[in-house]
Amino acid sequence: MKSLARKVRKFRQLTWKDRRTFAVAAFLMPFFWLRLRYGTRPAAIDALPPEDEQRGASPAAAEALDSSDRAAEVEGLRREAYLVDRAARQVLPAGHCLTSSAYLQWWLSRRGLRTDLRIGVQSEDGKIQAHAWVEYFGHALNDSADVATDFSPLVRRSGSNVS
Repeated sequence: MKSLARKVRKFRQLTWKDRRTFAVAAFLMPFFWLRLRYGTRPAAIDALPPEDEQRGASPAAAEALDSSDRAAEVEGLRREAYLVDRAARQVLPAGHCLTSSAYLQWWLSRRGLRTDLRIGVQSEDGKIQAHAWVEYFGHALNDSADVATDFSPLVRRSGSNVS
């Protein structure tokens, strides 16, 4: 019971925007997990336009941001990724990186942000391990900055605005 009270206290300390991000993720993420678990991708991922038709922040527009603006934007997106991960830990079984990354990409694409869903592998003690994360202009949002050195990226799935 103390754990629940502590979680409620922490939730109340969040800003209104952070509460919304967390609550929506906690509500929707199980649907993403079910669709991935049973062999289909979330409809939001299927709804992404082909890469040559994507809208959202263009690379040229992204280059126009100076480094301090980009750093502030990336930090804000990392905060959202942190909240999505916290929600995933509450509602999903362990090993939820693909589900939370697919959800995060979808969530950001709703705001017209172009991101890349990255899937990588590594071999440890003769066993292959896989991991998924989201990048925004080369910056990992929901993992450490050096995740691509630990896991060799295999797949890049770009996302953009979903109308």
